[in-house]
Amino acid sequence: EMSDTVSLNCSSEEGEESERRSTVHVNFTKLEIREYELQLGDNPAVRKGPPISIGWDVVDCFEHDLDSYELTRGERRNFRDLKIPERDRKQMLRQAGYSLNDMRQRIKQANIIKRRRAKSATMTATVEILTEAYQS
Repeated sequence: EMSDTVSLNCSSEEGEESERRSTVHVNFTKLEIREYELQLGDNPAVRKGPPISIGWDVVDCFEHDLDSYELTRGERRNFRDLKIPERDRKQMLRQAGYSLNDMRQRIKQANIIKRRRAKSATMTATVEILTEAYQS
């Protein structure tokens, strides 16, 4: 069960501001977990190896009682633990039917985009420095 207090600020015609409070209660009892298809991604922010993403197609769906799930789910992972190592991403993509050549091509495309972004950032910084120098 989750409850929250909502504050509403209202202005009258005379410009006076009044505040009304109401309490909102929201209850969740079931949790639905959906697994989506794995795809070879296109995000160039990956440091090394092929990027992965999820598609639109649902592969599997599980429904749980929320309280039971919370008792058995384990500890939350931190940001570092959410990163998938290159070796694991490659294995996952191979299991999804992608070839090593598919992955090499996507890595090459991601690296081209990274170089373009770096060049663009350098050019932007240079233009800002020149603009500042010109204006002073």
